[in-house]
Amino acid sequence: MGCIIINTRGKSTAIFNESLTYGTVKDIDGNIYKTIKIGNQIWMAENLRVTHYNNGDLLTRGLIRMNPTSLIDEGAYGSYNDTNDKDSIATFGLLYNWAAISDSRGIAPKGWHIPSQDEWKTLLSTLGGGINAELKLIESGSTHWYYLNLGNNSSGLLHYPLVNGIQANFMGLVTGQLGGQQQK
Repeated sequence: MGCIIINTRGKSTAIFNESLTYGTVKDIDGNIYKTIKIGNQIWMAENLRVTHYNNGDLLTRGLIRMNPTSLIDEGAYGSYNDTNDKDSIATFGLLYNWAAISDSRGIAPKGWHIPSQDEWKTLLSTLGGGINAELKLIESGSTHWYYLNLGNNSSGLLHYPLVNGIQANFMGLVTGQLGGQQQK
């Protein structure tokens, strides 16, 4: 933990749906994310990877190794396998604890917010619910998955599950890797 700042501006290896039109949004760190409209909602199409709150305060790094009882009130982030690899972080994003997600200083880009469970439910319903929605959220192929999957990413919303393809449960994104949704 501490004030080590990692470079989050790597080259993503994510495979986006080339048949869709994406917008963009920039966070306080200068990371640029693709955005996509699904139904009446506009979503970040990538996982968040910001290391500062919107007021410029640095988030604490150390989510993966932190003692949950000692930092329960302090916002923190980490990366999958505690990597510093900027390309991996650009592809998979960062992980945040609830203190960081719920902090009033905000970690989503200005004008955006971390989606609520109701917003996730609306998204999943718009995409057909259950396995139909899941397949529309999963990148096709096996580049970032341990197995060839049936996903087609027809939604354009490309978020990877926390478990790196072993179990693709996207409801886990509510408290794990997150993108954002544009404010109404």
